[in-house]
Amino acid sequence: AGEVRSRLVVRDYVSSDSAACLDLEISGSELRFAGGLVAAAFWHHQAFDAKARQFFAHIILVCQDTEKDGAICGVIAVAIKRLRAHGEDALCGYVFDLRVDSSYRRQGIGLKLANTAERRAAALGVNYMYLSVNGSNKVALRLYSRMGFVHASHRSLIFRPLLLPARTSRRDEERAAPGGGVRKLSGKEACNLVSSYYAKRDLGL
Repeated sequence: AGEVRSRLVVRDYVSSDSAACLDLEISGSELRFAGGLVAAAFWHHQAFDAKARQFFAHIILVCQDTEKDGAICGVIAVAIKRLRAHGEDALCGYVFDLRVDSSYRRQGIGLKLANTAERRAAALGVNYMYLSVNGSNKVALRLYSRMGFVHASHRSLIFRPLLLPARTSRRDEERAAPGGGVRKLSGKEACNLVSSYYAKRDLGL
């Protein structure tokens, strides 16, 4: 076990890791329906780090098997956000895309990646860390519990097929009418509005 762990190295993500990390993302997020006949998974349409680069700072680490053709067997990402917590400005780390290749599991890779990412975030001045995880993912829940994470909220995803028209009320139409309360924003205006809103909102952590 010691020899195996010694060849598994955690390092910073580089652009050439994108394809391998995308493969981990697809295999790690795969969900099966209808008795396994239908499968679906999350997939980044661009480079693996596209989501993380939307934030003013981020951390992406990979675990590499230095002997097995330099295979990437694990990855984790942390987006650094500015927010309000307990009425004060703070830095928060949003942990996402923690993936470990199925053939490398139960070797402590997930814990090693998460602990290293947490130390890196603390060095950047991060005050809080949070994440989201499926309630059915028992392995991930045990890992995060060992690290000291506690349950803060429960959320449900609601989907609407894009082929169906969106239902709007008369009130929505009146708001969208000229002079109403809805107006079209440019991409830059929308980003500034979102950043301003979330920077002021107290998450009550």
